[in-house]
Amino acid sequence: MQYVQFRGMWPVFQQRARAHVARQPVTGRDAAVDLVRSAALLRVIVFHASGNLVALTVAPAMPIMFFLGGRFAARSLDRRPGADVIADRARRLLVPATAYVVVITIGLIVAGHPARDIASSLANSVVPRGVGSGDVTADWFFSTLWYLRDYLIGIALSPLLLGAVRTRPRWTALLMLVAVAASFALDLGSLTTMYLSFWLLGMAGSTRPAFLPPPERQGWKHVGAAVVAVVAAGALLSAGTWPWSQAGGNLLAGLGWLTILGALVEPITRFAQRPVIALGTNWLQQRAVSTYLWQMVPVIALFRLAGLTGRSLGDAWQAIWIIPSAVVCTLALAAVTSPLERRAARRSWGLINRPPGLSSDGGAPAATRRPGRRSPR
Repeated sequence: MQYVQFRGMWPVFQQRARAHVARQPVTGRDAAVDLVRSAALLRVIVFHASGNLVALTVAPAMPIMFFLGGRFAARSLDRRPGADVIADRARRLLVPATAYVVVITIGLIVAGHPARDIASSLANSVVPRGVGSGDVTADWFFSTLWYLRDYLIGIALSPLLLGAVRTRPRWTALLMLVAVAASFALDLGSLTTMYLSFWLLGMAGSTRPAFLPPPERQGWKHVGAAVVAVVAAGALLSAGTWPWSQAGGNLLAGLGWLTILGALVEPITRFAQRPVIALGTNWLQQRAVSTYLWQMVPVIALFRLAGLTGRSLGDAWQAIWIIPSAVVCTLALAAVTSPLERRAARRSWGLINRPPGLSSDGGAPAATRRPGRRSPR
């Protein structure tokens, strides 16, 4: 009976979603890009809730996030001065991040954690020193701040990188390759350098359709090479014995998946433009920073509830209830904490791309109406 009721409600939900989507202003955002960003964000939550499962590293989120970050930074710099872009992105990241750090720090102190260990853990998350703080819980809460640090580095360097990649593309690419190779050889900042290479790659392709390679050069040979790269990345990450295994594996997997996504961009776009998908994607993109920051709160709480003392799941049964619970609780927490993020953004979010043929009232296509006639409300 409940299944029959659900089937009866689904068309109603779809109709309401279409009407809501159609009322949103069009902002020119790329539907496929925002869908991939949302999927990457959910993958990050699943990765942490699964106890950093190695199998998930063959579908990396961070290389794609930095690639798209560089792409968006370049497009913003084409429209606004560099100082304005840097200030805007820094505010949108630092305001919710500061709130998160303050709340977590107060919570840890109230729970009896030494303030000195908390400060050490926070400092280590910003400037890694290769040693623990002595407070495992604090290290876990602050373990995700590295992404914001590297993202801000990319933003700060964006005006310089964009000028270099547009005026001296070959020399810029060569210097980036040298920097990545040197960081791998010295095992010094290899992950940060590798992610910045994806940032630069995203800036280089900012004037073309998203992902790799360009549509006019797509072919099955690229997809085949991408699959080989992903498989090689899995082997490299599974070995995990070399100093640069993590950075090298992410580099191969990131390039591979960007190529695969480039080959599938048209079906991804069509799927992303479905009203229900567009509605969910838009909701998550408005709360992306809050979702990323607060994910560790439900993850740690659920691990403690399951009686786990480390960061790894004990068995598959725990994964069945911990992973979906972590996703749901994270999204609920993001809904509560996101007003600060949205205020820091200082702009009204429209929908990504209105699906073709959908009018502003969710009914007939706009092209079929007479000009000068207002739609009935």
